[in-house]
Amino acid sequence: MKKTSSQIAKKIISENLYLSLATLKDSVPWNTALFYAADENNNFFCVSTKNTIHVKNIELNPDVAFTIFNSTEKPGDINGVQASAKAYLVEPKEIIHAATTIYKKRFAKTPSDIKKYLSPDLYIGSAALRLIKIVPSKIFILDPTNKGSDDRVEVKF
Repeated sequence: MKKTSSQIAKKIISENLYLSLATLKDSVPWNTALFYAADENNNFFCVSTKNTIHVKNIELNPDVAFTIFNSTEKPGDINGVQASAKAYLVEPKEIIHAATTIYKKRFAKTPSDIKKYLSPDLYIGSAALRLIKIVPSKIFILDPTNKGSDDRVEVKF
């Protein structure tokens, strides 16, 4: 049975660890690789230090794009998720959800390690870390019915 574009995208998202996030400041693009986790609403969460270029860019401009793909696949077999999105620094009321989402994936084999990362004080004010929430507006994959082409189809979850 052939997989739907939604099933393909969900598989790519669940099987990979890093996304490549593109931000923009004054028409100058910046791209960075970030560990991510997605929640049940298809929001993506990342953690980064507050002084990075991408965090500063997000504070000025929430418009971003990202890709997720398995770089070990052979040319011609690769597929990936491409998305346009809005990115925000996580608000204090969402910190527990965001931190739990990302650290459950990061520490899947040792869930007891998660608790030490749930304090909002780790991510606000003078703290070095920031949690990033990425909300996709459109998600695409390569068209599974046209293998070998560069045609994309929008994915609806």
